[in-house]
Amino acid sequence: MTWIYLLKLKSNACITIHHFLVYVKTQF
Repeated sequence: MTWIYLLKLKSNACITIHHFLVYVKTQF
């Protein structure tokens, strides 16, 4: 695993969490 791959994975996780938080905010 390269650090670029880990960085990409980390940014993808942040985006997913952000979308989840936005989804939760719209639900409640």
